[in-house]
Amino acid sequence: MKPPQRVLIVDDDTSAREWLAAFMTSRGLAPIAVGSGEEAIEEAKRTGPDLVTLDLGLPGMDGLETLRTLRAHQPRLAVLVLSGTGDTQAIVESVRLGAADFLRKPCGPEELDAALGKALQRGAAEEAGRIGFADGGIAPPPLFAGQSRKMRLVESMIDHVADTDITVLIRGESGTGKELVARTICARSRRARRAFVKVNCAALPSELLESELFGYEKGAFTGAQKRKLGKFEIANGGTI
Repeated sequence: MKPPQRVLIVDDDTSAREWLAAFMTSRGLAPIAVGSGEEAIEEAKRTGPDLVTLDLGLPGMDGLETLRTLRAHQPRLAVLVLSGTGDTQAIVESVRLGAADFLRKPCGPEELDAALGKALQRGAAEEAGRIGFADGGIAPPPLFAGQSRKMRLVESMIDHVADTDITVLIRGESGTGKELVARTICARSRRARRAFVKVNCAALPSELLESELFGYEKGAFTGAQKRKLGKFEIANGGTI
């Protein structure tokens, strides 16, 4: 018998967590409820949920930062965002960060049912597209449409380095597909199911580079009101 799909509920309101957990259970799902973004990150790493319902108004690490970190660790994770406000900017940003849907709280059972079904289907479809890349079960799709000697050479080099832990330098003019090559290396590696983190160092002011790469703890300096994960920590076990 197939085990129930796991839903991670992230909400700082105890009554909201309890209602959502009861709702998920009545739909044959297995809920796991936490009250903060930090707990959500740890629980997602530990249990690998099929879906996350995420409240944006969280204390400490807010909902958008939690969403950003969750999707960085698990790029195919389906996240259903819930919010008590109709903040248009928050809606746009959550969709940009990869949220499957956005619901205004309180939402009715019919609305939640429809959003859950859509989000779970999307997550399953995206995950199915990845299965086998890292374990040899299914061959990854071809990277390029062309079959020229140079394109075949590029693909051969990708296959040669993909299963190693060496640092890879990809050079080329703007628009030639450097990021596509990097993503393909990641998809064909043992790290395919882990985070793929992009960092444009040239776009970061020198005074912010250290905190972006290594993060900082709450209270580390004036203005550090909450913990910030660095890019290296987010990419741990994956690709940066």
